[in-house]
Amino acid sequence: MKNFNSLKKISIFLTSTFIIGFEAFRHKVLVDWIGPDLDLFFSSTIFLLGAIIFTHYMFNIIQKVEMNRQQKEREAKTIFDNSIDGIFIFNSHLKLIDMNNGAMVMSGWDLAEAVGIQSIYSLFDLEDQVNFSHARTFNNRIENSILKKRDATPLPVSITFSKIDNEKEENEKIAAVVRDLSERKQMEDVIKDLYQEATQKQHEAETQYKIAKKIASMKDLTTKKVMPILEAVTTEINKLVKSDYTALFLSNYPESSFTLVAITDIEYKETITNFFHEMYVNRMERDKLHSLNLTDKKKVTFIPLISEETINGYLVIVENLNKNWSLHQQELIKNIVNILSISFENVFMYKKIKDIAILEERERLAREMHDGLAQVISSVNMKVKILEFLVQDSVHDKNTPLTKTINELNHIVNEGYLEVRQNLFSLRTSMNSAGSFIEVIGEYIEQFTNQNKFIVNFEACEMDCDIAITEETKLHVLRILQEALSNVRKHSKATKVEVTYSCENPLFYLFTIEDNGVGFDPDSDERALGHFGLITMKERTELIKGEINIHSKKDVGTKVILKIPKKGEKDE
Repeated sequence: MKNFNSLKKISIFLTSTFIIGFEAFRHKVLVDWIGPDLDLFFSSTIFLLGAIIFTHYMFNIIQKVEMNRQQKEREAKTIFDNSIDGIFIFNSHLKLIDMNNGAMVMSGWDLAEAVGIQSIYSLFDLEDQVNFSHARTFNNRIENSILKKRDATPLPVSITFSKIDNEKEENEKIAAVVRDLSERKQMEDVIKDLYQEATQKQHEAETQYKIAKKIASMKDLTTKKVMPILEAVTTEINKLVKSDYTALFLSNYPESSFTLVAITDIEYKETITNFFHEMYVNRMERDKLHSLNLTDKKKVTFIPLISEETINGYLVIVENLNKNWSLHQQELIKNIVNILSISFENVFMYKKIKDIAILEERERLAREMHDGLAQVISSVNMKVKILEFLVQDSVHDKNTPLTKTINELNHIVNEGYLEVRQNLFSLRTSMNSAGSFIEVIGEYIEQFTNQNKFIVNFEACEMDCDIAITEETKLHVLRILQEALSNVRKHSKATKVEVTYSCENPLFYLFTIEDNGVGFDPDSDERALGHFGLITMKERTELIKGEINIHSKKDVGTKVILKIPKKGEKDE
C-alpha cells in the first residue's frame, strides 16, 4: 500500500508540473508563434501524447508492483498449504478462520467443519490468556502446549504466535504455527531410556566387579570372617536380579555335598535348605538349571556354579511364580554365575594348593628330622652307651655322681629319641589313606601303641559308619587326637588309654580320650602341662565349629571330650 501512495504522489506531482509548465510556455511563446488557430490543435496533440506516455510509464510501474505482490502471495500460499507444520489463523475474536493442510492433518478437523466453530482455547491448552491489547508482548511468543485433536487425543506441540496487522483493528489476525513434538518427545524418551540403560549397566558392571573382588579376598572358607562377605555378596546379587530372596550353597570341598552359606531372608533358611536337599537328592540333574514351584505363589531356581565340570555350589533365586526373566536379566544372571563359578574355583584351588604345601612341608620337616636330628640323637645315644661301658669297667660303685649323671643322660637321650620318632610318625600321618576316616584313626592308634609302653584301646560304634564331614575337618580332628595322645605320653604316666568314637547322637559325632594317669588341675597346671598343646587343640576345635571339654583331677586321670557337629548343624 505504501508503494501505491508513493506512485499517487509522483503522478500528481509530474502531472501538475507538466500542465503548469506547458501552459506557461503556450501563453508566453506558442500563441504568438503559431497563432490562435493552430494553438488548440497543437496543445491537444501534446497533451494526448503526454497522457499516453505518462500512463504507459505509470502502468508499467504498477504492473511490476502488482506482479511482485501476487508472486509473494503465491509463495505465501504455497508455504501455507504445503508446510509440514500446522498453521492456524484466528480473527480478533480468537475464532478459527483458516488453517493449512498440515493443521488439518495434525488436528483431524476439516476446514469447513472447524472454521467459525473452533477457537484458540478449544484447540490448545494454553497456560496464559491471549490478549490483543498486548500485541507487542504477544507477537512471536513461543509456547509448549497440547493440541486437542478431534478424537480427543492430546498431542504435544510447540506454538509460535504471530500477529497479522491490518489498518482496521477489527481485521487483525493471529497466526499460530504449530509443530508436532511427539517425535521429539519420543526421541527424548528414547535418549532417556538409553541413558537409564547405560547407567543401569554401569551399576551392574560395578556391582559385579565388587562381587568378584569380595570373593577374591577370601582365602579360607572355614573362617568366621568369610560369612559377612558371603552374606554381602548374596545381598548384592539379590538387588541386581530383583528377586524376593537369594541363597548361596557351596560345596563342602572336596566332598560332593553342599551347605547353605548365605541367604538374604533368614526366615526361609530352613525351608530353602530342606527343599534344596530334597531336589538335589531325589530329582535334580546336578549340572542343570532347575526352576520348580516352591509354593502356589513362589518358584525357586537352582543354578549350578560349574567350572571345568566341577560343581562349586548353587545360586538359588526365589521369586513370584508368574515372573519371567527378560533377555537382559538372563544375560545378567549368566554373568553373575560365571563370576561366582570362577571366583569360587580360585578359592578352592587356593585351598588345594595350601593343603599340598602343608603336606609337602610336613614331609620336608620329617625328612630333615630323620636325616638330621634323629641321626644326631642316635649318635649321642651310641656315645653315651660307650661312656657307660667305660665307666662300668673303671668304677665299681654305681652310686657315684658320675654314674648317676651318665644314667640320667642315657634316660634323656632315650626320651629325646622316642620324642623324635613320635613326631616323625605324627608328621607323616595324613588323610591320604585309601581307607575310611575311622580306619585311618584306628591305624594311627595301633602304630602309636606299638611305639609306646602303655595300652591304647580304640572302640567305634560301627567301624563302617564313617564320619560325614569335610576333609579339612577330618584333618583337624586327627591332629586334635594326636595332640591329646601326645600329652598322655608326655605327662600322664598312664598305663592305659581308652579312645572311643560314637555317631549315635543326632547333633554331633563324639570322640573321647580317657587315661588312668596322674591327672592335673586344668586351672592351675594348664601352663605347666602342655599349655601350648591345649591351646592348639581348642583353636582347631573352633575352626571346625566343634566343642572340646577337658576333665582332669590329680591322681585320677584325664578325659578329653570332643564334639564335632554333624552336617547342617552350627552353620552360623
